[in-house]
Amino acid sequence: MQCSRHAVLFLALAASALVCGCSSGDDFRITDEMREQAMRHADSAVLIESAEALRRWHAERRTGIRLEPGIGERSLELTLGGLPCTLPDELLTLWRWHDGESSDAFIWYHEFLSLRESIDEYRALRWSPLSRWHRDWFPVLRFQGEWFFVECAQTLRAASPVMHYFVEDEPRYAFVNLTTMLRTVAEAARSGALAVDDEGNVRDDVAAIAAIHRRLNPGASFPYAMP
Repeated sequence: MQCSRHAVLFLALAASALVCGCSSGDDFRITDEMREQAMRHADSAVLIESAEALRRWHAERRTGIRLEPGIGERSLELTLGGLPCTLPDELLTLWRWHDGESSDAFIWYHEFLSLRESIDEYRALRWSPLSRWHRDWFPVLRFQGEWFFVECAQTLRAASPVMHYFVEDEPRYAFVNLTTMLRTVAEAARSGALAVDDEGNVRDDVAAIAAIHRRLNPGASFPYAMP
């Protein structure tokens, strides 16, 4: 019998809670300083330029990444209508460009969720008592009990800080905003810190990527363990 993705999510959260006894992240707060920095560095042109550079990198190296067509304005408005909060314009711009992927590792090893997938994931996480997912956390990227999320606010904003949450760890401030996140990944790819080996596997120089992250995302925590 096949389990649904949400059933798998529930089992992963349950297993994590039993094994590690981790806290829920109730103490984590998105600060005004994070929000202000996100707004200062919002740039839709840089966002799309960086996303396009990463798309070309995948295509040239034949990694198998398949992006879905962008979502139309009418579909975007209708689908967003049921949310209890408002998403940053950066994220809407990204979905207008491409509405997620039909593969699973466009950014790092994470799946870039479509609008509908993000809403379904948000509702599943909010429903699960094990995740204690906050109402204003909205998932954008996903990988097996790990998410990058933005703030779903009460008013429209150009940008949001990007946070990282792994069920066996605390939530953390990870990137200034989506623009800077895409710029960080694109620069890692361009510099060779991300590479594809002869067998088609993506390899990364974590120390080099951490240095790029530190330069572009002051005050944010690098979301991966250093070797």
